[in-house]
Amino acid sequence: MRFDPGRIQGHLCRHVDLLAEGGILDVADERRARGAVERRYRLRQERAGIDADTARALTPQHHERAFATAMAAQTSERSLPKENSTRP
Repeated sequence: MRFDPGRIQGHLCRHVDLLAEGGILDVADERRARGAVERRYRLRQERAGIDADTARALTPQHHERAFATAMAAQTSERSLPKENSTRP
């Protein structure tokens, strides 16, 4: 995964694209809806962590960002429907 400062970084879809490009997310399902493609993603657990050496090398700002990301992931796991549930 390569960071490109020329791209707008604030859009959620861009972040999801980066995670998919980096192999952390897989496309679990795709469907057409009103002319667009909706995708559901699956987290690749084996790719979603970092090793101890990398963790020690992170700056305090990186740790803060990682913590915020982990909390967002926990929140979304509790609020989003599970993979085998029916969609509304």
